[in-house]
Amino acid sequence: MHGLHCLIHQSVLCAKLSGELKNVMDKVMRVIHFVRGTSSTQHRLFRQPVAESEEATHDDLLLHNDVRWLSKGKALDRFCALLDEVKAFLRLSKIRAAADHLALLGDEKFMSNVAFF
Repeated sequence: MHGLHCLIHQSVLCAKLSGELKNVMDKVMRVIHFVRGTSSTQHRLFRQPVAESEEATHDDLLLHNDVRWLSKGKALDRFCALLDEVKAFLRLSKIRAAADHLALLGDEKFMSNVAFF
């Protein structure tokens, strides 16, 4: 029961954030929305190499839904599982925002906060 107790608290932490942690979660969600939501072509370009990758544990990123409080935690888990694929995709993108997101993912302090979640 103790493990379930901690899992629930972690999910609540992701759902109700403030301060620096809210900022970190918002930036991660912006990266996810950039990959998935900018255009269907861009999303398809991300999914193709991920599907072909033998190392990828999932085939796509998840979008979160504010109505469901567990969805941010699930989206963050999937983001971390596909982090290498996201970085590779951002490196290949010619859009300026991709370079900004890639620089963010290269920031050690930011990534340590992501790992905390």
